[in-house]
Order: sequence, then structure tokens, then C-alpha cells
Amino acid sequence: MHRYEGIFEFTEEEITFDGMDTRLVKEFHLEIPLRKILDIYYGFDEVFKGREERAWPWNKPLRIKYKINDEVKTIYLFVHFYHKKWIRTSDNKEVYEKLKEILRK
Repeated sequence: MHRYEGIFEFTEEEITFDGMDTRLVKEFHLEIPLRKILDIYYGFDEVFKGREERAWPWNKPLRIKYKINDEVKTIYLFVHFYHKKWIRTSDNKEVYEKLKEILRK
């Protein structure tokens, strides 16, 4: 599941990710216009079940559903993944709050 590593950025217009697909060992680029986002969710679900994640409940995934070319896609993010006092964590909550704020406009 933790397949991509790279730089995640977002503006008031789009989300971009530039990095590596670590499974295929090749470059990966993704652009998601914010107007194409259908839903954002911060927490566990049927894909990332809380108790199965070693950092539960501290490292919740950020899920983004978006529509490109009539196809609904879903990505899960762990933005700025790091260890804090030996616990796996990320900046997902902060990114989720900021994205919510931008999408309300």
C-alpha cells in the first residue's frame, strides 16, 4: 500500500505529486485539479482499518476521491510521514483541514 514516495504540494487550484513508484522503480507524477475533488476524508475506512495500521490511532490516512475523464479515483496519503517519539505519524490532519478550507471557497 505504501507505494509512492515524493513531494506533495497543493495550491488553491490543484494538488500535485512528483516522486517515485517504489514498486515499479519509475518516476510518478499526479495532478488533481481541486475542482475535480469529490470527497476528502481523514480517518480509517474499509481499506485502511485502524487496528491493522501499526500507528493506530495516531497516523490516520487522508483519502481523496476525485473524478478525471468520467472515472472516479481514490488516493490515500500520508503527507510528511515521520516518527515522533517512536510513533509513526504524518501531517495529514493539517493538510486535511487546509484542503477543507480551500474547498469551501
